Amino acid sequence: MNKVFFIIVGIILLVITGCQQPRKIRKYYEDGQLKETYYLDRKYRKQGANIEYYPSGNVSFLANYIDGKIKDTLYYYLDSSKKVIEIVKYFKSDELVFYKDYHKSGHIRQQGHFFGKRKRIGIWKNYDKDGHHTFTKEYKIIDGKEYTNQMWVTLPGGDTLTESVSIHYHFDKKRVQLTDSIYCFFQIENSAFSKEEAKTAAVSVTLPKDYTQENFTADFSNRPKSPFGTTKTKDTTVINISSLDKQRIIPIEAAGTPKEALHQTVAFYWKPKRMGRDTIRGYVVEMISFIDKNNPTNKEQDSIRTELSKDIYFDVPVEVIK
Repeated sequence: MNKVFFIIVGIILLVITGCQQPRKIRKYYEDGQLKETYYLDRKYRKQGANIEYYPSGNVSFLANYIDGKIKDTLYYYLDSSKKVIEIVKYFKSDELVFYKDYHKSGHIRQQGHFFGKRKRIGIWKNYDKDGHHTFTKEYKIIDGKEYTNQMWVTLPGGDTLTESVSIHYHFDKKRVQLTDSIYCFFQIENSAFSKEEAKTAAVSVTLPKDYTQENFTADFSNRPKSPFGTTKTKDTTVINISSLDKQRIIPIEAAGTPKEALHQTVAFYWKPKRMGRDTIRGYVVEMISFIDKNNPTNKEQDSIRTELSKDIYFDVPVEVIK
């Protein structure tokens, strides 16, 4: 009796265990060639390896699922028996994905991070088919949209070309006492304009007037904007710090700035107003102004003044202690 009982219990356990195991699904092309394999649990969620194939039979896609969600890394392959990788996606979180793709030569073509629905964020590096680094771009999410913040174009030897648009900046400390201040330095590294235009460009840094009340949001969507979509230079909610050539008193740390670079350099002291971890957010504005004689506004006026600007955004984490 006991023997029969244990046999019955064993059969029941095998049935239950079998029901809990994911079942393998196979899909085929019209010619009968295997197209895809994956596993579904009893809740119809993908579990384990998901493999897709080209009509040639070569692997085209490989991913690993846990409870219906992609786990870690996703691979795309070229149509080759050698399983040559074309694209790699590494899921760091639900919002952040590290992306890398390759030339047919096998060298990396580009790599960087996507945020949300394929919005580039942070540093992206690009390479030619021979593996030489060609240019780097820094992306920000501004007003909820992808924004090219800075760009460095390089030669194989590492030299930067004039097509680059970037700034050099540093804060002398990231951890500061509430009674102390931080020295902030900004300088146009590669102008958005031609050499002649850059000589007359006005450079400034914009910060929230009272960040204890309203700091800039992570995507800067609460910054002042003009009806034409560009940032304002005058607004009661922000402060604009002009370049050194327009300041009466220059911070002692910036005293050695060459005379020809004063108009492209902004330096000041930032004093914290609250304890804890914080973020200093702002943007550097490089603006040129000129008379456009080919764009009259009315019969009485044969020319108007046109302004062009490039905004480069920054956010620096700081910690304020007693």
